[in-house]
Amino acid sequence: MRARIVGVCVAIASVIAATVPSITLAQTYEWVDDQGRRNITDNLNRVPEKYRSGATRVDGVQASPEQARRALERQRRLDADNERFAAEGQRERSLQQTRDQAAQSEQTFRNTAASCASSAKVDVDVKPSGAVSYFGTAAQRWNFEKCMTNSGQPIR
Repeated sequence: MRARIVGVCVAIASVIAATVPSITLAQTYEWVDDQGRRNITDNLNRVPEKYRSGATRVDGVQASPEQARRALERQRRLDADNERFAAEGQRERSLQQTRDQAAQSEQTFRNTAASCASSAKVDVDVKPSGAVSYFGTAAQRWNFEKCMTNSGQPIR
């Protein structure tokens, strides 16, 4: 009778063990490398020697090594995407700042040319390329050029 109960218990335990998904409850360690990337392993010996003292044990992680590797790879892709998006945003801001500075410089040049033309009594035509055509007597043109140079906007 006792042998029969033990046999039934063993059979029930076998059925339960067969139906429970296999999840490795291994020790999991995490460290950050020189590039700032998070790394995870289930074997402390796989942590490079120079990072071993900084490796931390992650408690409560219930994942197979393959699941942990995939999760880490997903996180690395997300981190790389975030870095790429940040770099693209910085590049776009820099380009916009350069365009804004060029537009401001062009406007300052045009305003100075108009002011100097008025005081020198010359007719001025500022082309979109920044080239300047000006018409008047030699003395008026000389006064215009002198005004532009003194204003920090020499004629291009």
